[in-house]
Amino acid sequence: CRIEVTAVIYDRGGNQLSGDLWTESITIPNPNPPEGEAFRKIYELEVTPGRLNLEVKVSQVGTGRTGAWTKETTTPRFDAKPLVLSGLVFGRCDLDSTHVAAGWARAGFFPSPRRRYGESQPVACVYGEIYDTVPAPDSIYSVTYQVFGETGKPRDSWTDAIPRIEGHGAFLLHPSVTDLKLGVYRLKVEVKVGGVRDQAERSFEVDESRFDLFDDQDMVRGVLSYVATNEELIALEDLPGDSLSLYWDAFWARRDPTPDEP
Repeated sequence: CRIEVTAVIYDRGGNQLSGDLWTESITIPNPNPPEGEAFRKIYELEVTPGRLNLEVKVSQVGTGRTGAWTKETTTPRFDAKPLVLSGLVFGRCDLDSTHVAAGWARAGFFPSPRRRYGESQPVACVYGEIYDTVPAPDSIYSVTYQVFGETGKPRDSWTDAIPRIEGHGAFLLHPSVTDLKLGVYRLKVEVKVGGVRDQAERSFEVDESRFDLFDDQDMVRGVLSYVATNEELIALEDLPGDSLSLYWDAFWARRDPTPDEP
């Protein structure tokens, strides 16, 4: 199929600052792709510092199918402070390294705008860049990240040294998401050099596919109690926690009207 992509950037007054139109031919080998599968293409537009509105429209040629997306964003002035940390871009990456050359489109990094992780995407990867005019001889940046849960309690933290080359650096972070349950989390990154620091933060989500039901025994018992018989409720109360998974499978297998089917 062929699609047309239009991207336009406006200032907050509604004046167009930049924009372009692209036409792409896409080959879809699977006529019924799985949920979450996406076509990725990177377009670059020059922008000016300040508060901006981005508008993207996608249309499939010849079918009338269209989609649109708008977002308010702010492009920072990288010359306004002695040390500036860019926005954090979530995705997945093919590189298992903290240190990368600048330019995420060419660093084996694949953005994930939904910032959602789970069974299909269990490894988080976060790209960022650092700019500075700090008069210090340091050859590295100290970068610390922390992952916070919805209660504000830290769940994970790490500090690493990022090469500083002519007042610039880039990094890929790999915050652990494998032990996180269903919910929304916040990643906070702080960078320091020569006694100066800056920070950035952004939220991400762990979807239900990462939730291990059997870690919460009260929830298992509560769910089953809605439909369990009296005999099953008695057995459930005395059941040890390490047997809940097997009990769960047997409980629903007894209620399967077609047990011979997969």
